[in-house]
Amino acid sequence: MTLKQKNGMLKLIFFFSSIVLFSISSGCSSSKMYRKHNYHNGVVYYNNFLKISGRFFGDINFYTIGEKEIHTKFLKNNHSIKKNIILYGRAKDPKYEVIITYRENKKIKKSTDTLLLNDIKDQKVIYKKSTKGKEIKLYISAIGSHKSNLTMLRDGDKIIKSFKFNSNIEDQVQLIDIFNTYRYENNFLYLLNKLDQAPINTKQRNQWLNFQLYTTILSNDTSNKRYQELIKKYDSKRTQNLKKITEDVLATISNHPNKKGVLPQIKNVSKHKKVVMLNENHWSPNHRIFAHSLLPILKENGFNYLAIEAVNKDQDSILNERGIPAKSTGYYTREPYFGIFIRKALALGYHIVGYDDDVSNNREKAQAENLIKIIDKDPDAKIFVYAGIDHILEYNPVKKMMAGYFKELSGINPLTIDQVEIIANTNADTILLESKYFNQSELINSGVDYFLINTIKPNLKKVYKENTVFLFSSEEKTLKTYKNEDVLVSVFLEKEYLKLKNNSIPIKNKILSVKDNTIELELPEGNYRLKIMDGNNKVILSKEINHHRSK
Repeated sequence: MTLKQKNGMLKLIFFFSSIVLFSISSGCSSSKMYRKHNYHNGVVYYNNFLKISGRFFGDINFYTIGEKEIHTKFLKNNHSIKKNIILYGRAKDPKYEVIITYRENKKIKKSTDTLLLNDIKDQKVIYKKSTKGKEIKLYISAIGSHKSNLTMLRDGDKIIKSFKFNSNIEDQVQLIDIFNTYRYENNFLYLLNKLDQAPINTKQRNQWLNFQLYTTILSNDTSNKRYQELIKKYDSKRTQNLKKITEDVLATISNHPNKKGVLPQIKNVSKHKKVVMLNENHWSPNHRIFAHSLLPILKENGFNYLAIEAVNKDQDSILNERGIPAKSTGYYTREPYFGIFIRKALALGYHIVGYDDDVSNNREKAQAENLIKIIDKDPDAKIFVYAGIDHILEYNPVKKMMAGYFKELSGINPLTIDQVEIIANTNADTILLESKYFNQSELINSGVDYFLINTIKPNLKKVYKENTVFLFSSEEKTLKTYKNEDVLVSVFLEKEYLKLKNNSIPIKNKILSVKDNTIELELPEGNYRLKIMDGNNKVILSKEINHHRSK
């Protein structure tokens, strides 16, 4: 093979490989390159460039961190470890740090599986596994003080024995496992790249699952071309299927015009209701924008609780006390418009409750019972319930849903508004339709009171006063080295960022394809934290910006 052919093959390998799981500055360029091909699905570790794999315990978390953040006992003045690290993690119970190093050496002739060190005093152990020309070392050191090295020895023995050279597990990998492993990374561009470049057999990529995962991730930046193409494809198919019936219904409605508008209608029909339920697609920020618009009118009608399925149940009390959402609040709530929705609710005085129960044998019933507990505790409660997709169905022929259980168990008839089911091309941002118009359609489950057609185009002017949102522009020299690459630009409220740091939720995200050093974003007036990260999870820039009109 010629040198040119070898270079071409390497480029292909790089292109289809996984990206960085662990980035650490090192004098050894080869170990840096190896780390770019790491991935972990929660238990199995695999490097698809080195073709090595191993199994870890579920309580070991692997980190994308820098060398200065590693405090392990092994790295003190030990250059050979530093230059060969390919993986670093920490176990929770008992607490210990894990390092994997890899090196190639033609002098290695034998296959070995050996305990090299059991240091009881410093509480650290080292294992080695080798085959012809290749060697892996496993370093484990206690965090804090342990009674003995017994657990580290036992865990280390199992881990090192599980490692295989010349391994190929691509047919065993599932996209959902990779998503679940990296979903809580602050940098969703990094997560996106992990999914794109994971060594998964193309035939195993389920198209519907692909759609849900990618649109959920990309919904953090609805201006992204890839997101828009995915949504357009999904919406056009659904729109076409419903075209005849929606056109007939809209024609009927147009013959009997209602001049009140959607929000006044909902304010009117919710006036004497104790519970209003609205749903969302988890990849549709426009649904959160509409939910945001309902908050003031429901507040005027006496609603004082906001029950959000997406808020982690153990985080709601913290959220109410802190007064601002955080990334730990929930997964879907990390999306900027969801964060804005929650901030607005807290500002208006709503008490937020997380009511989901995904560990129960009957999740729907458990959700309903958790909502009823609010009323049992506070008989004066009026609850705005914000749920996912089908949970608000009062009637469902296949399976009883949360709203059905709630109605049955509480004796309270909720007002249910579905903004997921009907997709249509309309000139208006929102149209409210009584479900009775769709009773005869086999394509539509009409087990709700109303359907809302929501064609809102996400924009900060929809949730802030329009005259306060204007262009922010900045020249950032640090982008010079990222020309033609994608970077993630995130804008945080500076007050929140100072308090929560990496636990903050941005008000805006944008995947920027770098053409020059310019960043342009539509932002409301205010003080913000501008943060830019690359696809390998490296922070390029973090600085405070003051965005105010010139006087």
